[in-house]
Amino acid sequence: MNLEPIKTAARQAAALCSTVQKRHFVTSQKADNDGPVTIADYGAQALIANAIKLHFPGDAVLAEESGEQFVGLVPP
Repeated sequence: MNLEPIKTAARQAAALCSTVQKRHFVTSQKADNDGPVTIADYGAQALIANAIKLHFPGDAVLAEESGEQFVGLVPP
């Protein structure tokens, strides 16, 4: 299994978070009042989730900022 594309996406996500923290730190409140969320949260999630979907199309992605309160997992 080649994880290099995912590692690259993780490095890109880290760079994005660093840039946002230094320059554009704007937050909003999560709908469930569970703490702040920044554009870096959404951007980092998008970078990593898109890399997984592109390189591992048969895999599912469960991500914190997806907006769903509950997710059901059903084993095969």
